[in-house]
Amino acid sequence: MAQDLMRDFDALRRRCEDQLKSLVTPMGREMYYRRQEWLIDEEKAALAALLRPPPAA
Repeated sequence: MAQDLMRDFDALRRRCEDQLKSLVTPMGREMYYRRQEWLIDEEKAALAALLRPPPAA
């Protein structure tokens, strides 16, 4: 399930990037998409930390 969630985050980030690159992105909305990208990256980092195996004792 966690890997599926990571793939979903990747797909969502690609959608944000596509919106940013669009010539029809409304003026001022690019910051909204950049914030969404930042939020996605933060969530992916948190999920990756949860998936990381604990250090060996």
